[in-house]
Amino acid sequence: MNTETNNPKAVIVIFGATGDLAKRKLYPSIHRLYHSGKLGDQFAVVGVGRRPWSHEDLRAVVKESVSSDDAEAKTEEF
Repeated sequence: MNTETNNPKAVIVIFGATGDLAKRKLYPSIHRLYHSGKLGDQFAVVGVGRRPWSHEDLRAVVKESVSSDDAEAKTEEF
């Protein structure tokens, strides 16, 4: 079975990437999709926000919003 048919390449664009909705709902949802294998290995998340965050700032917020004890290895990979 061709895995690209099941998990095609994807780009997810988040408008408001520095906001509360993204932190509480969107990042955890995308992480759950990835963790459950419903996103392929070749995907990207592009975030647009009004706050002047660095890449490190955004990564820290995303990591905090998706952290859970049972998925630590997948969180680092994500």
